[in-house]
Amino acid sequence: MLKHAFLSFGLATALVSPFTPRPARGRARAVPTCSALPWVVGCVASGTVGVPFVGRAIDSWYTTDLAKPKWTPNNRIFAPTWTLLYALLGLAASRVASVKGALCPELRLALAHHALNLLWAPVFFGLRALRAGVLINGILLASLGVIIPSFSAAAPGTAPLLYPYVAWLVFATALNIQICRLNPNGVQKASSP
Repeated sequence: MLKHAFLSFGLATALVSPFTPRPARGRARAVPTCSALPWVVGCVASGTVGVPFVGRAIDSWYTTDLAKPKWTPNNRIFAPTWTLLYALLGLAASRVASVKGALCPELRLALAHHALNLLWAPVFFGLRALRAGVLINGILLASLGVIIPSFSAAAPGTAPLLYPYVAWLVFATALNIQICRLNPNGVQKASSP
């Protein structure tokens, strides 16, 4: 799984260059352009917080003891997808920071959102708290209703960088809800044939 994260990081890093905001020719910027690389690396690196919880669960109860819908993606999809999404989140944050500064309210809210996002894996996979995972996802989706417009107002053109994250989070929430429906009593030991 970690191998996929590093491969995805390479792809995400390659994506940074074309999206890095550049000052207009002949005009000085009021705020110096912020380098995207530290923001991207920081978001991607912080995303590895959940890897130990996910890895242990994938090797045990998530694969064997949990009923999942047929449309559940292959486990190998998650690491590269999240790596790319975290890279896009870091890129969006760098754009806002280049205009408003790193300590602006928009980025403080986004940081709280990111911290809650990072909490999902330990809650769902570590504690096996399936319903709590749905609650966290609901809060994440609701907070995006504030974050996306604030990012868009702070740095026009930034919001589309967040759309893939929104789409994946909607999908992940639907998957989490369906897993709760299929496992109404939580994680149960699979019955033997």
